[in-house]
Amino acid sequence: MTTETKTTHTPGPWVFIPGGPGSKHGMSAIQVADDPDCPDHPMLIGFALFSPQNAKQQPEDLANARLFAAAPDLLEACRLAAEHWAYTNAPIGNVLRDAIAKAEGSEATT
Repeated sequence: MTTETKTTHTPGPWVFIPGGPGSKHGMSAIQVADDPDCPDHPMLIGFALFSPQNAKQQPEDLANARLFAAAPDLLEACRLAAEHWAYTNAPIGNVLRDAIAKAEGSEATT
């Protein structure tokens, strides 16, 4: 069984730019790193919200932004690991396939 790749998202790597566009509005940019199509103006993927007035919330907000930026790499890691575990009954295989399904917007296997 091979893991079918259904990538429809903007290819990574994505990077988190704290203090970038939108930072004065409580947002930091997530963008494509080293965009070959536009090296001077990398493609903006989205914004991660943060709480400039709430110092207690900021660490969680920044962690969320880093996780968002890591999403393409994490999805690829899940695909590679799922391929490795495809021929076993190990529970990790279901966890990986469910995470991939969630990222692709399809139904979980379990």
